[in-house]
Amino acid sequence: MLEQTQLKERSQLLEIQSHQYYALQEHIRQTARLRHDFRHSVHLLALLAEQGDLSSIRTHLTEYETRLTKNAPVNYCRNAALNALFSYYHELALSKEITVDWNIALPDPLIFSELDLAALFGNLMENAVAGCLSIPEESRFFNLTTELHHGGRLYIVSTNSFDGNVLKVKDGYRSTKHSGKGIGLASITAIAEKYDGTVRASNNDKEFFVDVFLKIRP
Repeated sequence: MLEQTQLKERSQLLEIQSHQYYALQEHIRQTARLRHDFRHSVHLLALLAEQGDLSSIRTHLTEYETRLTKNAPVNYCRNAALNALFSYYHELALSKEITVDWNIALPDPLIFSELDLAALFGNLMENAVAGCLSIPEESRFFNLTTELHHGGRLYIVSTNSFDGNVLKVKDGYRSTKHSGKGIGLASITAIAEKYDGTVRASNNDKEFFVDVFLKIRP
């Protein structure tokens, strides 16, 4: 089952990278048009400056800056595949009215397997977004922090809002979508164990927490 999940995750990662590539191409086209039209803005700003109209100058510059930065790609890390993954889920979360607060720090060079981290973060973010969708828009949030600690450790802390509905047994959480253990958490756990790490999942009636620890191998 985990092997099938890994194949699915690799396919999804390729689709996400393709999606982000086209988004980047569109941003390049938009900014190219803005750069081409900038000479008109220069002429307009010169006229406004001659008239001493500082208010209109500020308004024009604010609008130009907004258009220039709209849909600009965000760099979460230097790895292209993981950056595409983070960008995809960040965009997805915002489109679902989820308040997002992320602070991402990863080793550079990466050290961990790219596919392993993509599977880990992909499952983590997919589960968090799904949890947020179980409650009204005004209560949705998803916080994600990764920290590098001295001694070669990577800590990942995820917190998201959800409706409090879980199926919990002695060996962990069961899926609320099908019978059996949640594949997402099982995949995350398998990857953590591969790097001599641990996973701790917990919840209260409004929030779901996942803490992951990975050991960076020398």
